[in-house]
Amino acid sequence: MSHLNINITQALPDFTLAINTQISLQGITAIYGASGSGKTSLLRAIAGLNKQATGSISLNNNQWLKGGKHLATHKRRIAYVFQEHSLFSHLNVEGNLHYSQRRSGNTEPKIDELYRQKLLSTLNIKHLLNRQIHSLSGGEKQRVAIVRALLNKPQILLMDEPLSALDDSNRQAILQLLVSLKSILNIPIIYVSHSLTEISQIADHLIWIKQGKVIAQDKALQLIHRIQNERIEQGVQSLFTVVDATFSHNENHISIVQVGGTALSVHTLDDEAVQSGSLRFMLWAKDISIALSKNNDSSILNILPATIVAIQAPLQYTQIIELDCSGFHCFVQLTQHSCERLDLKKGMPVFAQVKAVSLLK
Repeated sequence: MSHLNINITQALPDFTLAINTQISLQGITAIYGASGSGKTSLLRAIAGLNKQATGSISLNNNQWLKGGKHLATHKRRIAYVFQEHSLFSHLNVEGNLHYSQRRSGNTEPKIDELYRQKLLSTLNIKHLLNRQIHSLSGGEKQRVAIVRALLNKPQILLMDEPLSALDDSNRQAILQLLVSLKSILNIPIIYVSHSLTEISQIADHLIWIKQGKVIAQDKALQLIHRIQNERIEQGVQSLFTVVDATFSHNENHISIVQVGGTALSVHTLDDEAVQSGSLRFMLWAKDISIALSKNNDSSILNILPATIVAIQAPLQYTQIIELDCSGFHCFVQLTQHSCERLDLKKGMPVFAQVKAVSLLK
């Protein structure tokens, strides 16, 4: 397995970027942090675009940065997708792709064409080849930009807030395409974002940065749970839980999936989702309620035995309950009145009533 080893420093206006970490180049690694935390500076240093960074960056035994000596960007075999598409407006889509393919310098045109067709199909841009750039939507431009970057057959795809300018519909579509790219092309992706919901949908690994330093690094779902706890302390109310699951079976037009030792009922999954072997679901804290006894006379399908492991009150009249559901932990947002009426306490056995489960991948 390849690793990117990073030990760099750089003086920035408000803090010093000081990153010492190792990134496993497998799947999608997300770099998360607030705006101005140093995420883009780190990504640009990896790409060789940040000449102010000093220290060392190496891919296995290949030295990209040593002291102040930088290996040229084009020799690092990376692709970079920016917030803006950066397409050539004087060329149509085909022209933009052809320019990138010529730059790759590959001498095996037959293999190139197979690879190219796979990209066009996966990113769904075959029908756009004759279109002018100005006629494309924001989502179409960004899909073309991703294909153009990947035509160089990079070792790593770097993405810096690539969906920040898109509406929710286009954002969701491209997130799903990135998950497909990961499995189809087997190209590692380093993905920068300040959006925890974006990261939750695609990331395998997660690096959390604050004020230019790595605060934590772990498997994505474990670290997301820790970040959510900090968001509770900050009074954030849009909390959620993300869980990985495996398909079990279908019954009565409902799919049953397993999360650890717990079964969840979800909307019927299509064949593509079932065959992917990778199911990830989001449970919003506002979509879960708590009962002291199991109510069988309810339309809610997921009524799970649980134990209260924590109660926090980040805002007046609002309390956040953390539950252990024998296979995963989840957050529940309740009013203070409801908590007092049920006399909820840490360690109590309760039932979690999950109203909605959203499939992410």
